[in-house]
Amino acid sequence: MKLRKTICAALLAAGVGISSSAAAAITTVAPAAAPSGATPVIIDTDMAIDDWAAMLYLLHHKDVKVLGVTVTGAGEAHCNPGAQHAVDLVDITPQKGIPVACGDAEPMDGFAVFPDEWRKGADTFYDVPVPAASRGPDKRHAAQLLIDLLMASKTKVKLVVIGNATNVAQALLKQPKIKQKIERIYMMAGSIYAKGNIIVPGFTDHYKNKTSEWNVLIDPVATRIVLQSKVPVTLVPLDGTNDVKVTPDDAKAFKAAAKNASGEFYSRVLDKNAWFIDSGEYYFWDLLTATLVTHPEYCRYQYMNVDVIVGYSPLTNGDPLPQFSAKRWDGQMRRNFDPYFTGQTVISDRGPEVQVCMRATPEPFKRDVIQTINQ
Repeated sequence: MKLRKTICAALLAAGVGISSSAAAAITTVAPAAAPSGATPVIIDTDMAIDDWAAMLYLLHHKDVKVLGVTVTGAGEAHCNPGAQHAVDLVDITPQKGIPVACGDAEPMDGFAVFPDEWRKGADTFYDVPVPAASRGPDKRHAAQLLIDLLMASKTKVKLVVIGNATNVAQALLKQPKIKQKIERIYMMAGSIYAKGNIIVPGFTDHYKNKTSEWNVLIDPVATRIVLQSKVPVTLVPLDGTNDVKVTPDDAKAFKAAAKNASGEFYSRVLDKNAWFIDSGEYYFWDLLTATLVTHPEYCRYQYMNVDVIVGYSPLTNGDPLPQFSAKRWDGQMRRNFDPYFTGQTVISDRGPEVQVCMRATPEPFKRDVIQTINQ
């Protein structure tokens, strides 16, 4: 009871209203039919290990036309290596040559950052080689590339957001007209009832936040802006991705099926991260999200009103912070988030209604990704 009162107090302080009937109002819905023809897609990624397979899936899919890739420098990879590696991955696929651009190196507010060791792995592809592209990233800011691609598109575009949503939120604020160009946003973010994934033994034991998911924790302000944009959102939280754990058998299946540069690359990534698979902490988070563009039936959905807790607290002398700019992207002073609950996704009457992937069907999903990446 004491914990429940503490949580409720934190929610109220953060300005999030929780209705006693909110959970009861959740309705289960059938997924929409899969689109026909080539679906225009933009990928927004933080270039973490799970993003690579998600990108390769979409870039190899015969029914998807990827217009461009935007990289957030505030995610797991830093901007320069992350953007160049995204170019390298794009150019080993049939859709080589599409533009790739990076955004800000810091989130819209706060001081959240991935552990240094994780960022090093993302920056180096875990030392797995991939053919180097003959070109570099686009010089535009990622938010500007998003705006340019969307405004130039003659048909509505689907966004696949598989990292912190900083680029997308900034683009929405800078040019609200792009909302009319977006058919749906598929976003891997948050958890509804599932346990958060912030605490990883040996890396983040000192964190006080036990309830959030990484993509939201890094930039909860951006997540909230996207959810409240009135653009249709399919949210893929940990509740759904917990059904698609990466297993040693999955690694063996990828290796056996690898027959092109993309398949061989990701098979080597899985080999290099056998320790991660064996830990039981590795899931196809972003890969599941990417597949829903063409195969919404891989999830069972519920409509619910979802919000993100955003609360602030003063810094203390004991707060271990990396080097951040004193001012945010908009020129305002950067503020410190409440360390306990900010970034938690909650069912709330104040939140917009979104489609939420609550369960996934792993067998057809895994067969599809192996086949698609290797075709």
